[in-house]
Amino acid sequence: MILFKFLFQIYIIFEMKNIILCFKHDVSMAQKSEDGWTRVSLPKSLTDKIRQMLEEEGVEYNSISSFIQDAVRRRLEELEKIRLVGEEYNLDEKEVKRMAEFEHVNIAENNGKTIIAIKDNSDGHIYDVYLSKDARGRAKMFCEGDKSFDCVHVKYVYFILLPKLNKLIEEYKKKRRE
Repeated sequence: MILFKFLFQIYIIFEMKNIILCFKHDVSMAQKSEDGWTRVSLPKSLTDKIRQMLEEEGVEYNSISSFIQDAVRRRLEELEKIRLVGEEYNLDEKEVKRMAEFEHVNIAENNGKTIIAIKDNSDGHIYDVYLSKDARGRAKMFCEGDKSFDCVHVKYVYFILLPKLNKLIEEYKKKRRE
């Protein structure tokens, strides 16, 4: 159940990503009010999914609003992390902007390889990134789609996903011990 909630949150966060991107292009979507809140219109299908999840037992959110606030906060934190990683590792500004368009889709085992699937929303393709050996025999991350050890998808996995996945694994292990 914990994994389902986590995956559902990821789904909602990426749905919210589309709404946040709309803000860049259509600021009129948000309506200011006198009470310090901004009102935003959301697709009914999205709020219905949130409402359905909130009706299930064990969900930590008490309202659609609190769920959406948390999803938006998490997405903003992720975008800020991507920006900071870009600065720290002196990544090209175009690469950093592209990373903001990526979604971590899946991790799967195939022929002894752990494959991390990344959806690049800028072109709609899914890129498989996995550990492989380079020409010198060193183990490095490799992007099957770009046939590269150094493309932006590999950098996204290395700089953004691996630290996040390590944190999730540690949290999972901690919960199992409890």
